[in-house]
Amino acid sequence: MHDWSKMQSDSRGLPELAEIPVRYFARRCQADPNLWGVKAGIRVTHSGQSRPVVGFSCGEEPEAAWQRARSELFERLLTAWLKMSWAEASFRESVAPSTAAAIESLIGRDATGLAFHPDSSQARAHATFELMERHILGRIWYDDLRIQPLESSPRWSAPNVETALYTTVRQVELGHFVLSSIYDKRNEIFVVGSAIRETMNEAAEHAWEEAAVMHDSQLNDSQSPYVRPQSRERHRSLRGALSKDRFRHLQSKVGSTGEGGMRAIAVPSRLAREQLVQTSVGCLVRSWVPTGDFALVSDYRAANTDIVRDPFC
Repeated sequence: MHDWSKMQSDSRGLPELAEIPVRYFARRCQADPNLWGVKAGIRVTHSGQSRPVVGFSCGEEPEAAWQRARSELFERLLTAWLKMSWAEASFRESVAPSTAAAIESLIGRDATGLAFHPDSSQARAHATFELMERHILGRIWYDDLRIQPLESSPRWSAPNVETALYTTVRQVELGHFVLSSIYDKRNEIFVVGSAIRETMNEAAEHAWEEAAVMHDSQLNDSQSPYVRPQSRERHRSLRGALSKDRFRHLQSKVGSTGEGGMRAIAVPSRLAREQLVQTSVGCLVRSWVPTGDFALVSDYRAANTDIVRDPFC
């Protein structure tokens, strides 16, 4: 247990990440025995309240998966620290405290891409990838953006399990987008993973790893890694009655409607990126669009309540 107020910190009150004793747990993914699933976690207390902060990842090499899980853990830890710092600063300045909604509009929301990485340029790129992923996922699930299967298929084959890799019919200006899905009928689990990367192989690998570790978290009843209540609720819903309807809905999005020759899905011209925190082990970057003309999953979700709820946490 780590008391937030007693953690070693720098002049900004920022926890010294390199000094935090992170606990790790690793095992083979059931969705793909070639992959190691890694969980990195700590438990922190703040103002007398305790909660876990965790990061998940998987990969063929345990060391690489460990590094990514650690980065995801630090991303969530720093995000929580920023929210608390901003709220406390507002209170100390004798102005109206920042509301949860106001803070959510800055970080940790579907309209934001966040990334922590030891290399600042990689953090900036991954934050933008995440922002564009959320835009594309919203258009696939709730709008008319179509997907098509990739020729390469995931390596897992099991009774009562359907796996697939898809890409968008329209190209993506930033790179290659891949959506991976696992529908485990026996256990009523439907999960997805997505990625944008410079090459199709990289995107496919990352999307499949994301889906595999998400399936494992459901199969083994792992605690939700998410901080926001809405994300935790969606994470819980990945196993249960919605799985079949979600699988069928994604299947309905497969096929071309003449989009192949259309202009590529572009990065917004008013894209903004901000380095929120620089630490001794990496930096946290936020990517967002400061206008209301770039819809993301949260926007589509609010406008399409008659469509089966998406599985995007």
